[in-house]
Amino acid sequence: MERKPMRWRNGRGIAGVLATLTAVAALVVLPQSSAAQASPDSGRAGKVDVSARALSKSHALSAAGATFAAQGRTSGLTAGQADALQAKADKYLAALGSDATQVGPDKITVGGNVLLLAVPGEAHPRGLSSTADARMAIPCPYTYFCAYSAQWFTGDAFLLEDCNVGALIPWFTTGSWKNNQTSGTQPWLYFADGQAPWHMPGAYAEQASGVGWSPVYSIDPC
Repeated sequence: MERKPMRWRNGRGIAGVLATLTAVAALVVLPQSSAAQASPDSGRAGKVDVSARALSKSHALSAAGATFAAQGRTSGLTAGQADALQAKADKYLAALGSDATQVGPDKITVGGNVLLLAVPGEAHPRGLSSTADARMAIPCPYTYFCAYSAQWFTGDAFLLEDCNVGALIPWFTTGSWKNNQTSGTQPWLYFADGQAPWHMPGAYAEQASGVGWSPVYSIDPC
């Protein structure tokens, strides 16, 4: 089977994971139950648990973070919602590394990929940066692979379009995904423990529930 070289965005903990992935070669079709049945603790090496890790009570927003929180309040969030959303964004920025850039109260770019954040306690991103962002999250736009932190295409949405680059998946949740790329395009899913990467179903395809993100290190959409 054809081997696929892999490039990586500079995310936190990549060096350790790269050492285990150098032996990876074979690519196989992803069975729907594989990620869903993985142990919740498997694959934690090299990943930062965004969903569970709490920031210190002494955590203070950076100047940029305070600006985005203020923008969130201007967009209709309460002060508590705006601060909680920014705290979530700060966790993502720490987990995703130097390629991640916050560009709006609920929007982070990572190379050519876009992460849209739901206000804590809400099911979908509001699109505070632009109404187009909310439409991008639901449904997944054409030419994108979309990963969702929660089941049924809810929670934070990671919209991947940057080919031949592994986008770090920073979740330990049970989520969902949609592959709405050009017909037949297959993403590559890489595990944090060094097991062989999996070739996901070609577009169009989706899995609405039971996707265990815990062992997944990154996804290259195409």
